[in-house]
Amino acid sequence: MPGLGLRAPDPELRDHRVILRLLADRDVPGFLAGLRDPAIARFAYAGRLAADQASVQEYIDRVPARLASGDALLLAVLDAETGTFCGKTMLFGVDWDQRSAEIGFWLSPAARGRGLAARAVALTVRWAFDDLALERVQGLTDIENEPAQQVMVRVGFYREGILRGLERRSQGRADMISYSLLSTDEIRA
Repeated sequence: MPGLGLRAPDPELRDHRVILRLLADRDVPGFLAGLRDPAIARFAYAGRLAADQASVQEYIDRVPARLASGDALLLAVLDAETGTFCGKTMLFGVDWDQRSAEIGFWLSPAARGRGLAARAVALTVRWAFDDLALERVQGLTDIENEPAQQVMVRVGFYREGILRGLERRSQGRADMISYSLLSTDEIRA
């Protein structure tokens, strides 16, 4: 049985469309380009991460420490054909007693519309279940983030409901939609 503890996949996760590996310094340019997309800035970071070189570098510099402390696993999503940085998936809020975690993800605008997000999320969740022995993965997204909702449904997540005013933002409180996938559910994509 897999051991407890948050760790990076070794070897990297891959299928014929995407590769997932630990987010690293070489991803700063692609990450920064993605963060400049208004949808990513709004829905993934809610204005908490500035779209500038120094802020993104600092964020990525903290990846090893966040992994070592068990805070979060941040994975770069790469196009398997070209090796181009496309986005990010992450597992965070791991509760080992409950064998659960939350997933987050985003793709740069140029990478959207090819099914890469669903493939990356499916690989991340499958690895969380098989290698980390988690039993539940939750995804929360803004009620206005329809593309993220579509990805989760495509992968097989179940919609659980709306969490009113869950997230505090500069423009007020935002409602979030909760989705979940259990290790006994079918993972699609």
